[in-house]
Amino acid sequence: RLSDIKILFRTTASQMPIERSFRRHGIAYRVVESTSSTMEGVCYDLYSFLQLLVYPDDRLSYIALLRSPYARLSDQAILEAASAEGDAFSSMPSFSSPADEKSYLGLRGIYLEARSMVSRKPLSELLDYIFYQGGYYGFLSSQESLIPYMDHYEYLWTLASGFDRKGKGI
Repeated sequence: RLSDIKILFRTTASQMPIERSFRRHGIAYRVVESTSSTMEGVCYDLYSFLQLLVYPDDRLSYIALLRSPYARLSDQAILEAASAEGDAFSSMPSFSSPADEKSYLGLRGIYLEARSMVSRKPLSELLDYIFYQGGYYGFLSSQESLIPYMDHYEYLWTLASGFDRKGKGI
């Protein structure tokens, strides 16, 4: 019986390929515990982005987004951005690094466009936009070791599509 089989990992390095193989072969499985920071990171970054779209005054989500692969700002730039008044991206912080300023402006453009989509696009399309146009897909696909974590986006997208079908949104 399948319920009699357990797989224990000393590290989570091989977990994603095994899970993918189970799904591909239609084998039901359940993950009891997983502590990979990268697996949590993808979901956390997307959650922070969505949270900030709904609550633009959420400073924690704002800082998390600036630290994430969406902008990858330096510590100094995060301090500079955090000291700016108002809601997320409502004012332009003064950056000491031109590279950080460029990254911030890129993320700001993606964020403002996503904000304009919130009330007029289904959640799955909004998620597609922030994942692909926001550059997260490019970040994950840039390193072979990160490609398996794209599955986490697929899980979230499937969940968002279910909300869309029920007429619910962000």
